[in-house]
Amino acid sequence: MSRYPWRNTSEDIAGQAQSQWETPSGAQEKADAAELAAKEYSDDNLNAHIGTGGDAHALAVPNAAAGFISGADQAKINSVSTGAEVNQNTFSQVNNVLSTSKTDTLTVEGGIGITVSGNPVTRKLIITATGESTPGAHGSSHNNDGSDPIPDLVLLREDFDSLTPADIGAETPAGTQEKVDDLGATVAVQLADIAVNVKVFGAVGDGTTDDYLAIKAAVDSLPTTGGKLLFPPGTYLLGSTVTVNKTVEIVGAGFATVITGSANPLLTTDQDTSHKFSLSNCKVVTTGSNIGVYINKEWSGGAVQTFQIENVWFYANGNAGSLLKIYGARESGVSTCIFEGILSWAGSYGSAIGVELVGDTVGGAMNLQFQNCRFLNIYQAVKGFGNSSRSDLFAGFHFNNCTTIGCNIGVEFANGGVFTYGDGMIDFCKSPIILRHWGAFNIHDNYIACKDEVDTAIWVTGEYGNTIEGSIHDNEIFTYGEHTSPDMTARGIFIDAATGSGGVQHIKIHDNFFRNLASTVYVNGKNFTYTTYMIQIHHNDVTKCKEGVHIGQYAVNCTVDTNLFDLVTTPIFDLGTRTIKENNRVDDLFGKNSGVFAVSSTAGTYTYQVTHGLYAGPSYVVASPNSTQTRDLGQFNISFDETFIYFNFSTPTASGLALKWAWIAGV
Repeated sequence: MSRYPWRNTSEDIAGQAQSQWETPSGAQEKADAAELAAKEYSDDNLNAHIGTGGDAHALAVPNAAAGFISGADQAKINSVSTGAEVNQNTFSQVNNVLSTSKTDTLTVEGGIGITVSGNPVTRKLIITATGESTPGAHGSSHNNDGSDPIPDLVLLREDFDSLTPADIGAETPAGTQEKVDDLGATVAVQLADIAVNVKVFGAVGDGTTDDYLAIKAAVDSLPTTGGKLLFPPGTYLLGSTVTVNKTVEIVGAGFATVITGSANPLLTTDQDTSHKFSLSNCKVVTTGSNIGVYINKEWSGGAVQTFQIENVWFYANGNAGSLLKIYGARESGVSTCIFEGILSWAGSYGSAIGVELVGDTVGGAMNLQFQNCRFLNIYQAVKGFGNSSRSDLFAGFHFNNCTTIGCNIGVEFANGGVFTYGDGMIDFCKSPIILRHWGAFNIHDNYIACKDEVDTAIWVTGEYGNTIEGSIHDNEIFTYGEHTSPDMTARGIFIDAATGSGGVQHIKIHDNFFRNLASTVYVNGKNFTYTTYMIQIHHNDVTKCKEGVHIGQYAVNCTVDTNLFDLVTTPIFDLGTRTIKENNRVDDLFGKNSGVFAVSSTAGTYTYQVTHGLYAGPSYVVASPNSTQTRDLGQFNISFDETFIYFNFSTPTASGLALKWAWIAGV
């Protein structure tokens, strides 16, 4: 086909000589114009194709027909550096190890204490170091003369290098030591607040497994300054005693945390008074004759707060032993605790003790507070015994708002001083309070009831030595029973110097309410060496008692005044020396203080006498025949002194007649 379609291709134009004739007029111009238009059309379409790039054609496919590549692929090709190879090596050199082949493998090996492992799935290389680390010489390179000095370290080194011996021996700048001490104290407090869970150390708390080793390990894990041990709910069995040899706070999860076992004791302290002990929010159960918790501190001087026990239920699952025993501890307290046993009145009382306090010739418990505690069904609620030769080392026991119910003995103290029991209750106990050889006590604002008709509510005795300076006031004291019972021998307060080798002196008994007793206050001495001396009994209210106040033969300088007696058979019985009796009142003028005496003789003169029990005698006495046959009694008159009322008869006409009488007391 001819390139120029407007020409006659059948003609061999090239081989022809120049035409001898011209083309028709205007034909050449038209041909030129058509050629130009065709060229422009071809050029425009080629440029449009170039502008759209390879997208106008199929992409190149490996091992297939040729095609065009995309612009993105072209950019990748342009970024390939000159000299790049297919499957080029990933490294050329590592720590002077050269890569000489495209398939070289880099292997990381461990050494002593170094383990190397890999995870193909996560494509991670894991390097693990174990054992102790031995510092090398690397640190020296950072010094001022090293190869890689640290600027701050260089300056610090220069400061140290410039110090002289005099500088080193000098005091630190003012305030520095205080800041260091404060920082240490802050750190200590923060460490103390961190509770160590005993179950982390293997304690099970199932009531079967011996948790001793686990709990010991937990104690040992605490810093020397101590800390807190947490006992989650569970029953922790101890086959051996856990000794707390640091300042440790044991915290349970309430009574759901039980500490028990065959260990004796279950928990104890060391004798270092700088190690404080705290126990709270748990239950401690003893077995057999074992001790629950033993606070054992060897006190040698000074006052140290050594322990605090709060919200703990102590339970004696046997009939012996002490739930809490304390020796040598001082300036400490027990609050909101329960001490309970299994005492059976029908059987043996046993000998279990709620709290046992101990003193000897070296030291003893002192200055302890018992607040809001309860003692239930245990042989003895509290037993405190010091040493009779060093009673000064056993003193300062204060019970406030405590309750004791159903115990054989309530509170008993001997050989010490300073005891208070106030705002509490001691109910249904055979011997609520006993004090032997004691100095300075105050029993006040309590409800005290004896169990039986033969018991004594408060017994103050000179056994082991003199008991002096006490006050018993504002208590309600009585027994379960009737004062009219023939078996009634119960005493409200027994001031007893007849037992042992000491007297009882300077005791004040005032503003108490007594009822249903054989004797309200019974004062008795052994002889004039061991006497009851200066016992003051005043402002007491006595009702329904056989005897109000009994002053024995060896009582000296006692005072009975301003007491009120109601329905009391004998308000005051006095055999003492220099007893002062005044301003006592008897409200029931005739009731129990009246009687009937039979005339048993017809002698010319006959005298009857009766003890009236009043201070300095009554104001007057009235009497009348107990028969309409007044004349048969003959003539009679009445007289009295500080002790007796006398009925004098003259010439009665018959025996077997009677006289009824009553005294009327004055002020």
